[in-house]
Amino acid sequence: MAVASKFVIIIQANQQDVGKAVHGLLYGYELHEEGFKVEILFDGAGTAWPNELSKAEHPFNTL
Repeated sequence: MAVASKFVIIIQANQQDVGKAVHGLLYGYELHEEGFKVEILFDGAGTAWPNELSKAEHPFNTL
């Protein structure tokens, strides 16, 4: 069985679903650290996250 080497994570979580958004980011980070190619896409309500996460004071800014 072939093992995937590329992953796409789609985040559609709204601002009230911070756990879902962070879970997607953490999973992407873990895959990246293991050497996989990862793309994270923000779709729908999730498109608000890049702006929110770019704020230096946001607790998950480093992700």
